[in-house]
Amino acid sequence: MAYNRRYESTYFSLNQRKYYLEIRDQNFTGSTRECDLGAGGCQIHYDMDGEEKYSPIIASKMDIPFIVKDTIDELFIKSILETYNEEDVVVALYRATSATYAPLWSGYLLMDLGAQQDVSFPYEVKLTATDGIGRLKDIGFWSDESAQLTYKHKGHERITYWLGEILNKITPPGTTQGITTDAHMRAAVNWYNEEHDNAGTTFGPLYQTQIKMGMMESVDASDTITVRNCYDVLKDICITFGMRCIYWKHSFYFIQLDGYNTSESGTLANPTNINTRDYSLADPPVHTASRDYLGSTWWTRYNQTIENQTAPGRGIQKLEGTAYQNFPILKQVSADFMNAGDENYYNGFPESTPGPNETGGVGDSETVAQLTMDDPQSATNIMLRIPLNFQQDTTVASFNTALFMFKVKFSFYIKASIPSGASGTGSTQYLKRAGSSYSWSATSPTNALNLMTFETPFMTANTAGDFNSIPFGTQNGELPPITGVTGTWQFEIILQAYTDISSGAWKDPVEITNIGSTVTANGEDYNIHGVKWSNVLNIAAGNWINQVTTNQNGVLSNVLTYVGTGSPYAGQLFLLNSSLSLGTKGEKITTTTNESDTSQLFLGQINWGDSPLDSDVSSILVYNGSAWVFTDPSGDWGVGTITPSSPISLTKLLLKEYLDGQSIHIYKMNARITIGAQDKNSVDASGSRPKYINPIGRLVEPNGTYPSKNYIFLRGTFSTGDDTWDGEWFNIDRGTPTLSTTASDIVGLNTPAASSSLPGGFMQGSTSSSKMAPPGTIGTTTAALSAASVVTNGEFSTDSAWTKGSGVTIASDKLTFTSVASGVGATNSATITVGKEYEVKFTVSGFSSGGCYVKLGATAGTTVTANGDYTQSITPESTTAIAILSSAAGSTLDVEGITIVEKITSIPITDFGETILADNDRFTLVDSQNGNEYDLRLNAAQTSGNTTLTIDAYAFSEDVGVPAYISVNEKNLIQQYQNKTEGTIAGMDVTANQIDGTTQLGEYTVSYRVEGSGLATGSDYVLNGEDHTKSGRFGVINPGGTSTITAVQALKSSKTLIDLALTIQSGRLAISGTNNHVLTVGLYKATPVDNDAADLTLTSIGNTSITLKTNSKPRLSAFAEISEAAMDEGELIIPIISTDGESTNFRGVITFTLKYN
Repeated sequence: MAYNRRYESTYFSLNQRKYYLEIRDQNFTGSTRECDLGAGGCQIHYDMDGEEKYSPIIASKMDIPFIVKDTIDELFIKSILETYNEEDVVVALYRATSATYAPLWSGYLLMDLGAQQDVSFPYEVKLTATDGIGRLKDIGFWSDESAQLTYKHKGHERITYWLGEILNKITPPGTTQGITTDAHMRAAVNWYNEEHDNAGTTFGPLYQTQIKMGMMESVDASDTITVRNCYDVLKDICITFGMRCIYWKHSFYFIQLDGYNTSESGTLANPTNINTRDYSLADPPVHTASRDYLGSTWWTRYNQTIENQTAPGRGIQKLEGTAYQNFPILKQVSADFMNAGDENYYNGFPESTPGPNETGGVGDSETVAQLTMDDPQSATNIMLRIPLNFQQDTTVASFNTALFMFKVKFSFYIKASIPSGASGTGSTQYLKRAGSSYSWSATSPTNALNLMTFETPFMTANTAGDFNSIPFGTQNGELPPITGVTGTWQFEIILQAYTDISSGAWKDPVEITNIGSTVTANGEDYNIHGVKWSNVLNIAAGNWINQVTTNQNGVLSNVLTYVGTGSPYAGQLFLLNSSLSLGTKGEKITTTTNESDTSQLFLGQINWGDSPLDSDVSSILVYNGSAWVFTDPSGDWGVGTITPSSPISLTKLLLKEYLDGQSIHIYKMNARITIGAQDKNSVDASGSRPKYINPIGRLVEPNGTYPSKNYIFLRGTFSTGDDTWDGEWFNIDRGTPTLSTTASDIVGLNTPAASSSLPGGFMQGSTSSSKMAPPGTIGTTTAALSAASVVTNGEFSTDSAWTKGSGVTIASDKLTFTSVASGVGATNSATITVGKEYEVKFTVSGFSSGGCYVKLGATAGTTVTANGDYTQSITPESTTAIAILSSAAGSTLDVEGITIVEKITSIPITDFGETILADNDRFTLVDSQNGNEYDLRLNAAQTSGNTTLTIDAYAFSEDVGVPAYISVNEKNLIQQYQNKTEGTIAGMDVTANQIDGTTQLGEYTVSYRVEGSGLATGSDYVLNGEDHTKSGRFGVINPGGTSTITAVQALKSSKTLIDLALTIQSGRLAISGTNNHVLTVGLYKATPVDNDAADLTLTSIGNTSITLKTNSKPRLSAFAEISEAAMDEGELIIPIISTDGESTNFRGVITFTLKYN
């Protein structure tokens, strides 16, 4: 909905500065109204949390003294109080007489106006608008990609990206809201890492540095995710990089406070001070400009002098009553850098077995996804420890007494992949075993020789309990690192049925065995062994905090909140560093001066810095000109250069800058400062620029024979009508104290003991519950969906199941063609079903000549003649054979693997109980076991009572367990909401460019000028035609009157040729002319015939009669008898005019509206 300008006001300050205020209302349509303002005009207030001079966020609001003059104004105020919502009304204040340039300030009107007085007109109401920064406290740091999605999956992104994500959550007013320009970010940040490409004006560190947001969320014992609010995230970023955020002149400024020590040179028109870069608020933000000065040369000047001493009573004046205070000299500054080097990614082990069962030739499985991790390739090793609790019930129905003493053996594997929606590089890998050694492979294990195992000691029902296990063949659970990947990854621990090598029978991955191994029972045979297992829980995974809150009714409530990250399970999945050890939770870094002062400052938790392990959630990437690289944990940061003489870590640099800036006496000035009417501009050889106090630049106060002091804005109020600021400023300066820095470990739950490099024992406690269904769930499936390949030995791991022709061999996990004749190849022992559609995937390597193709039954797939991964859809006809064949004589190549998966066309479901989905609707199927999502399309409408969904043929990449959730396809929903290209509207089919077969919808209006001179009574006049001097003149008499017209005259007199079937909805005219003559205007339609000169029949589609009242008085009328008259393709619309008087003159406009059918 458009934001229409509802009110505007122009006023002048005491020194004749011009201001223009506009109030835009998206609920308003109508003419702009002038509003009156109370004394002093608009006031802009800035404030911050706390009293520290390094406050990272200074938020603003603007008060408008709105004068309610009448009931129209009163209705506006009433709407704000009773019906409007936040972001309905935008205000913008311009330092001009109209909405030109960027506004000085803009924001959304708050709906809370406080108590209203019942007084007579006129009276004043204070309207308040906010820049939105404060509202960030009420906005959770959730990703905008989908509901309840955090930002953890994004991995590393530019700092400007994160700032843009945060600011865009308050929708800064811009062109969409009718403001002259869009807001943008402006960064005066100049701390560089040695790995940065350069420290030039155009190279912005915020744009060329990446961080991630893994610490901005916590997960409780029931998998409920809590995120921090956006204000706190913005605050943390600002603190980490020593900058503050403030809005002014339609820019969100990010300024490192130490930069204010930069002196200014140059001229008024071309100053030089702090290097600054501009970034848009697009998604993602882009670098738009660079300059070597902060602010602008007009209304955001960097350096301006208080002139009480140099020019009393003129220019910038500090008024009487100024007070000075001191900030305490700092002795010590400290911070907790939380690198989270001991993060545990364990999320449990499967608590049930799939048994010795298979579906379509693939073993059934049970999977538990572990917590996501970033850049696991940086680890030197991986460590896995699995604690499980065992119980035995010897009273089960068919208990085998030989199993009174038993042990349990698990066979499993680990799958590593990029989770859905995350950013990363590399292919899915599987951790396999060969004897007691382990390696990562691109193919999943298929038999006992490849599976990882662990087993328990022998136990009884009385001695069963918690047992800690590590993979077979490892000393402490260490496993090889995954390589060749980057970004965000996730491990899955999978129990899957597998085949016995000798017998080919399916095996249960869980076995319960008696002492002596004379009796072995499948894990699924609970009635025989009575054994259950579960994950050991960890009450120390986080902290429970009792929060007391007061609701709007004044009622106190206690909320027990879980604070922490990671899993509630006691197992351990760690990434080990180069010392094959586990890192600490963080470091407490303290920097101290050698002075005798006592004041200390603690900055709290710092979430980003130079981490010892690239996988740490706090790690930082910087751009070196060609690639993104991790920062050195030893620290390579400096101010204004990539070659600092004494490089230090980012956190230590932060502490140093705090101490350097407050190791001497720092004054806080509480003052009223104004600009007089005289000397309100600065002048030098480059020109004239206004003296204009602003919250971005600094004020210079001369101090007699002593050095001047530079003051930086802290908080205050700008009264625009009085040209006055009432506020607090502090002087910026830099000392050179002698500093010493110490660092001590912050110990986490997983931090190794002093005598060990590896984490200690397993924790116990807490409880866990199953995951909730995804939002938007409308039903569930009732049976598993298979992704099994029908091919036997499609990985070619053994020389079996394939009948090979001449020149075809199987070895080293490959099917090899060596100079194979055309039509010769290998046929599989498995078969397919005629008429079913299959997805065929295979990989060709080692290609040197010829080609190959897959043939299902009598249907051949597409021939391939190069190395690569191929996916094809094939529907076999007549026979059921599976073959890979040479397409040409002398084919030489390798096929490394093939899968053939039947595409599913029907999904068994629970009855929805109502009709919800139509043919061609899209929906998402969510696997409850692993969270995989599949976007599917219906191939037939769903109705109440259906227990299946018919879908477009789809090959699933993995088996989908039961239940799977059927939910709204949110991405498709958003796309179709914005730009509908499919489905139906009111029963009409929608395509990419048509609705119900129509390429155009809506209305358009035809309008044209008309005139006549000397028209006589008794005749029907038509338009002269375009070949006359005045194309809108009615001067030709139609011999056929209103019944017929010649074909040639119809073409001359027509104003419209209908191209698509439509309806005339309405018409009207505005005409003046000879006094008291009655003019009759009619609209007629006629249908010309191709290559035919016959007269055309006229059919009336509307008419009106008006009595003219001289040339100076227009008469207005609507056409009567237009009851949405239908028009067909190829018809002409012809206006005809007659009069009841002699020598009638007229002129005017005829218009009518057409609507496509």
